Amino acid sequence: MNIQIKTKTNLISFLKENNIDVSEWGKQGHKSIDNLLAELQEEDCVIKTEAIREISIAVINIENKGKLLFEESQRMKNGFIRQRNKLPREKIKQNEEVIEAAHRCLKEEVNLQVEDFTIIKASKTPKVYIKESASYPNLKTRYLHYDIFVSTDKLPNENFTTKENGEEHDPVDIHYWTWITKNNIFEKYFETATDEIIILGTNSLFPYLEESSKFFFNKLILEEDLKLKIYYESDNENFNQSLTVDTKNSDNRTSFTTLQAHKDRIKGTTNTSGLKNDIVNRIGKPELQEKVAQRIKVQQINLRLPINVIKADNKVWYTFVSNKLPTISDYYLVENEQLLSHINSYIEHYTESQTGKVFLSNTGEELIQLYDRDIIPRGIFPRKSFYTTDFKRYSIWGFVFNRKGELLLHQRSQKTKDNRLLWDKSIGGYVDIQDSSTYQTAQRELIEELFLPEAEYTPFLKEDIGKFNNYGDLDFEKRPEVEFKSAFKRLNKNEWIMFRATDRKGNPLTVDRVSERRMIDDKNNITLKRTVFISDVYLFIAPPKYMDTPEQMKDLVKLSEKSGAAEDHKIISVDKLRDWIEEEESKQKASETFTDDLLYINLELRSLLERFSEFINYVF
Repeated sequence: MNIQIKTKTNLISFLKENNIDVSEWGKQGHKSIDNLLAELQEEDCVIKTEAIREISIAVINIENKGKLLFEESQRMKNGFIRQRNKLPREKIKQNEEVIEAAHRCLKEEVNLQVEDFTIIKASKTPKVYIKESASYPNLKTRYLHYDIFVSTDKLPNENFTTKENGEEHDPVDIHYWTWITKNNIFEKYFETATDEIIILGTNSLFPYLEESSKFFFNKLILEEDLKLKIYYESDNENFNQSLTVDTKNSDNRTSFTTLQAHKDRIKGTTNTSGLKNDIVNRIGKPELQEKVAQRIKVQQINLRLPINVIKADNKVWYTFVSNKLPTISDYYLVENEQLLSHINSYIEHYTESQTGKVFLSNTGEELIQLYDRDIIPRGIFPRKSFYTTDFKRYSIWGFVFNRKGELLLHQRSQKTKDNRLLWDKSIGGYVDIQDSSTYQTAQRELIEELFLPEAEYTPFLKEDIGKFNNYGDLDFEKRPEVEFKSAFKRLNKNEWIMFRATDRKGNPLTVDRVSERRMIDDKNNITLKRTVFISDVYLFIAPPKYMDTPEQMKDLVKLSEKSGAAEDHKIISVDKLRDWIEEEESKQKASETFTDDLLYINLELRSLLERFSEFINYVF
């Protein structure tokens, strides 16, 4: 609801009642209480009951020979120079049409008559922004922006000035204009930066950021200490944005596919593509390429982005994504110190702090589904962000047996980030976001960890790897083990046998537990981190002569060990595994020899493994 304010006394009282500090009004280019009163009386704006000034604005895109008219600054009647760096714009009065406001702007500020220009297009729905007013500090303002597109050939081709021909109370005297390309608008944000450029959220800079390699190349060469940091939206964020910006109510309707294409051009789809490579490849000398590359960071941010931000040294601009995707012209310079402090804290939290930084990811980095404590999927995040008990990750545990009933163990790689060189179960891994079920995950992990350590799994396996026969849930009460004797006799020599483990009630077995991970840093310092796994359990029987002897087993996993995916493997009976663990426990070395998972398995799942081993000896 609008507040009716008719006198200066009424306005001053209202501002005081709502604790709005007006000490800066009327100083250093800011407008005064009298200016606001005149706006209200002339219906240029309204004041809402929640103490928000609401103003509708016609934003004029004046095009001439492929360039846009840009207002660099204004000289006020008191002689103060006010920086603008905006497209021309005009307040829309109450009950006034958008086109009427555009005509008034063109006449009063640009000095064009109605016959001097053509309006090509006018948006019917506004872009909505809420922020502190630049003209009236501390007064929150809701801006409703309507885009108007205009063509004219009646203006000078060079920079020019015009005299304000508006109302007598208007504090502006002279307007300073320049013609710029749309790329120039993009570059103006960064032209004075010498220390650091941060771009948080890139969709609003489409397509200029994609075409910026030459500009940033020159900038990084000229400014030897400059760092460039670009953080682009995740698939989650792009999909969420497309739900609001890809509708019939969006003037600049943008689909998820378009947002994805923009993201791919920024991050790159190969090791040699993307904006960072485009910049570095402009440099001829390899040694200089490496130095410049170290000053460029392009990462995906996997958190929600409430605002998009540009930061060039100490200057900060921001914009919102609402039901319309903002454009390069929709950024606002932050002039309020309190708001500047909030946005700088926001940037730091998302990109530098230990809480937000773990949610950044590089191209090709593993992303997995996050689950809450009730095992409900909540999003896709980097693997490194899961070393906490606040949420869970889904995985599989796989136990691979030979035809003698012996279990395969692997020693974790020297290269791995956690549990380095500890002995662990046969296979294990995270459920990929593209896996149709954990059955597929289990098969993929077996293939990748044993056979294809440097490649990706596909359903089309090599002939020498073999074929999977999935026998479903292992429940001898529903299907007696004697039935498997005849079934297994019909298998070819290279066919794998696969079961889903079940609990004592016959339900599919899923382990939900906190797992301790031994983390070793570059200085060999060990710290323990706890994470929560939900793990579906699978049992495999290898084809005959694949791993019935240590020699066969070593030949099977040679690629895995050669590549460093695993340090070592061994086949061992379940009884001997128990004895080995007890021996290490007696020497208080168990946690330095085995993973926390394997110690848990020996305690809680040993009966399952013993029963399966007995089953193998029975059927074969």
